[in-house]
Parts: sequence; C-alpha cells; structure tokens
Amino acid sequence: IAAGPDGSVWFADRGNSGGIGRITLAGEVSEFSGFTGPPKSIVLGPDGNLWFTETSAGLIGKVTPSGGFSQFMAPKGVGSEPTGITVGPDGNLWVTEAANPAAIARITTSGAFTEYTTGLTANSKPLGITAGPDGSLWFTESANPGAIGRVTTSGAITQFAVPTANAQPDGITAADDDNVYFTELSNPGKIGMITPSGSISELATPTSNSQPVQIAPGPDGNLWFTEQVNNGQIASITLAPSVDAVTASSVTETSAVLKADVGPNSQPTSHRFEYGPSAGYGSRTSAASAGSGAASVAVSAAIDKLTPATLYHFRVVASNATGTSYGPDRTFTTSASPLAGNVWAPLAAGPSPPALGRTALARALSGRVSVRAPGSSTPVPLTAARDIPIGSEIDARYGVVALTVALDRRGHTQSATLWRGNFVIGQSPSGNGMTSFTLAGGRLSCPRRRHHAARFAAAATAKARTGVRSLWARDNRGRFSTRGENSIATVRGTYWETVDRCDGTLTVVAKGAVSVRDIHRHHTVLLRAGRSYLARA
Repeated sequence: IAAGPDGSVWFADRGNSGGIGRITLAGEVSEFSGFTGPPKSIVLGPDGNLWFTETSAGLIGKVTPSGGFSQFMAPKGVGSEPTGITVGPDGNLWVTEAANPAAIARITTSGAFTEYTTGLTANSKPLGITAGPDGSLWFTESANPGAIGRVTTSGAITQFAVPTANAQPDGITAADDDNVYFTELSNPGKIGMITPSGSISELATPTSNSQPVQIAPGPDGNLWFTEQVNNGQIASITLAPSVDAVTASSVTETSAVLKADVGPNSQPTSHRFEYGPSAGYGSRTSAASAGSGAASVAVSAAIDKLTPATLYHFRVVASNATGTSYGPDRTFTTSASPLAGNVWAPLAAGPSPPALGRTALARALSGRVSVRAPGSSTPVPLTAARDIPIGSEIDARYGVVALTVALDRRGHTQSATLWRGNFVIGQSPSGNGMTSFTLAGGRLSCPRRRHHAARFAAAATAKARTGVRSLWARDNRGRFSTRGENSIATVRGTYWETVDRCDGTLTVVAKGAVSVRDIHRHHTVLLRAGRSYLARA
C-alpha cells in the first residue's frame, strides 16, 4: 500500500492474476489489471507514478495515476523474483531480487537496470528494502541464518548477521531516531533495531509466534507493524526520544544558551544538557519537560559561571519510558575577557556566534569540505569550525558540512547539514533569517537547442535526466531554501535534494515537506515525503 500523488491510496492486489488498486478517501475503489504477474510491493516513485514488483514474472511495473502502465524485465528474467521496492536518496528505484543468486537492483525512471551482488551472500533471499538515515539503502535477508544488508548508492554491500539464528527478517523501515527497524517472522517473533554502524538489538513481541511482517512509522513518532498469525493483530512499538539540532548561542565570556530539538514520540519526556571543558562534561542543567507530543519541540537552557577563553563540550540527553537518547557532542568557545590590564585584549581564538546577513559558522562533519570566500579565487580546506562570510561558495561534493546561521539579531540560530553538492550561502541582513543555498559549480553541459534539431533531440534523451549539479540537505524546521536554475525549494523541517538537470530542476523530498516555486511557470507546489517535482527548463 502507498499514498498516491492524486490524494488516493494505491495498493497491490496479489490475488489470482492480480492488479493495482486505487481507493479514494471517500472509499471509492477502482482497479487496473492486465499485468503479467500478481503485483507484490508498491511505492510512489520520484516521477509521480506508482512502481511495483511482479515477483513471479520477474518484472518491475509502473502505472500512471490515469492507469497507463509499463513493465520492465529484470536482468535475470523470470527467475529473479523482484520483491521489495523503495525510492533511494539518489532519485532512483531500488529493488530486492530474492531468487538465488540474490541481487540488489537499481532501476531508473526510464527503466534502466543495474544489479549489485558483490558482498551479498548468494542464497540470502533479500525481501524488504528502505532508504536509511545515512544515505544508504537497508534491506532484510530472510534465508537462514538471517541478516540485514546495507547498500550504498554506488553499489557497495555490507551484511550484518542477526543475533537470532533463522530469524527470517522481512519488513524494514527507518525511524526518526536515526536507526533502522525490521521484523523477524520466526517464532517467537521479534522486532529488531540496527544502528547506522551495524549494531543490532532485538525485542520479542508480547504475543509468542505473532509473526510480524510489515513495519512503518506512525504519525505519533512510534512504529507500527502487522502480525499475521494468532489473532492477526496490528501492533506498535514505542521509541526513545529523538534529538537533533544541538547548538549553542549567545556565547559570552562566562555564559551561553544551549539549544536542541527533542522529539518525545508521544510519551512524557524529560531532558537536560551536559557540559564541561572535556567530552566527560562534569556539569549538567536541571531536568526539564519536553512534553509528550508527537512532534519535535525546541528546548534550551542558559548556563553561566563559565571560564573566559575556554573550549566547552556539551550535549543534550532526553529520556522517556522507552529509553534515553544522547545527542552528539558539540563545542563552543567562550570569549576572552575584553579588558586585560586596562588594555583591550583580542578575542579568543575560535569561531564567533554567526551574525545575521554577515557570517555563518561552518564545520566539516566528514570527508573533504572547502570554502571560497567572496572575491577570492582560492578555496580553503575547512579543517576546523570557523566563521565564514555570507556569499561564500562551499564545496561539499566529497564531504558533509554543518552550517549554523543567525535567525535574528537576538542571538537565536538555526542549523542545517548539507552534502554531495557545491553551493553558495546567502542571507539578507534585514530579513527574517531565511538562508538560501544556491547550486554552483559551473555551467550545465547540455545540447544546444538552436541548431541541429535532430542531434539535439537524441542528445537530450541521454542527458536530460543526468544530475549535473545536485545538493542534499537536512534541517529541523529552520528557514532555508535551495535554489536551482528553474525552481526555489523552501523547506519546512525536512530532508531533501535539489538537482539541476538539462531538462529542469528536480526537487526530491525524503522526509518532511518542501514548497517548490517553479520560476518559469510562476506556480508553487507543496511536496511531502516520497514525492518529487521537476521544474522544466
């Protein structure tokens, strides 16, 4: 079952010859048939169509909202058994092929297949697949002894053994706590969790031999799953709080304000900040409530009696009845005392708080990141947290960068994480903190339209969907937008990609919602998770 682009719900009908069904929110059902084999899994594709697997026929199918369909044969043909399907962070479809020898396949929206098998056990029977929080795809391997696999968008596969032998992992999904959860069919029936680093834990379901199958995030911030035997129940599993956007602002010689976003996941949740001159911290704020809602809330705490010109570490710790979550380690540096023997002393080494419309705080989280200041022709490697001027060009094609910018003139800040792109940061000194990331990195290499129409048409077919310039970004309800040649995407707390292509600017939403302004057609489209929009050139 999948939410469609037309406001209806679409589903795979596996009975008899099978079909693809559509049901409106008013309960009106229609069905499209004529497929080769019964459809099994279905997902909304990045092109606005519904994509599905036909396991017994070895096919991947595509159906438009009006009912027109296409089918694409998997490379190994009928015996490949395509099963699970999802949308990857690269804007392609990713499919598990359960037959021996097993494979993970990538299929473009034009129907081009690539199979990956290196690192995958031949008879592992991969079933479910999902986009993970780390930019990779995660999948279940149900054959004995059972494993969870990870495949990068370049095709590198890693396998992680499930602790329970013959657990038969099946459904899989990513959760708001940045972990991946999966079901285990075998008796007694369990829900497993795997961290991005590959550490697995398991929790037995209350009903023995419940055989949990599919699993998905619910609107309450927790996870919901199906149990196919005994009473045939729908069940949920609560999650520990989510923590994100950990920052420090209003830093002086002796004080600072620590901030974070905490998601209670519909359970009463408390939080505190830990801080000190080392990663051992040593000091903490008083515990405070983050509420019991489904959505993340902004929390903060003021700390004082700090030492001037000193580097401090801090993190947020949040707890509910399910567990305790620890935020990432962050740092800030207090200012030096402004007077030293009646002489003005220089500021302490290290970055200063960002200034609205003037500076941003940049920090490389991984890989290689460089910054080219306005008016400079030479990029400088970003090896430590530093202030950069607004208007700088940041090259994060081979790394991940965290940016903190001012939200107003009162010391409030907002943060975003960006990767796989080259962009220019912009912000008005008189605005409301809205910060833009404009794709950069040279002109697109596209065929010319004015001459040789036939040659252009052939070249355009090959190049139109090639992502020449792209940028992935993630924030938490900040005021940010990404700008391509043909559209402007304004976010509402999300995880999204912007791609400049020869045929237009593509916006893909992996989480949250994005408002896309089509520059040429002068209209705005609201995209939610799993959807995309192409603003044509």
